[in-house]
Amino acid sequence: MSNQTTNDLLRSGYQDTEHPGSPRSGIVRRFRYKSGADTKDFLTCRTWDGTTEGSHDILIAKPWLIRKEPHNTDGRDGFTFVYATHIQRTATKAGEDEVQDIEDAYIVNDNIWAILTAREYGGTGVVDDKDPAEDVLWLDQNGAGRWWFADPP
Repeated sequence: MSNQTTNDLLRSGYQDTEHPGSPRSGIVRRFRYKSGADTKDFLTCRTWDGTTEGSHDILIAKPWLIRKEPHNTDGRDGFTFVYATHIQRTATKAGEDEVQDIEDAYIVNDNIWAILTAREYGGTGVVDDKDPAEDVLWLDQNGAGRWWFADPP
């Protein structure tokens, strides 16, 4: 994402009065999903106002609990995970395996409501794989309630 695109999106946000000069955060915007859910911990989206789609790709981090990277080595709550992709994994606990997928799947042109985070407060913890110096600052609010569900037997 170019700095110009970032600046355009930040113009309508509020300024943090406790930390003057810090980047704006807390802005919520509507986007359209385009790609990336199956291969990354972030989504590639475009701004969307209900009628007009923006022309620049915007990266939006997936919600924490449906990302691969934080959980692929440490596990969670006694589970260990082996990821086939960023949207399918095998969860194992006490010797029992369960194949899980993220449901509802991300479908091209889905509406994504995202909130802008501030780098100074930790951001999203996700970086652009094409430019690791670039933090992904938008976070999917997960209004669709996506979660890991067991595949039917």
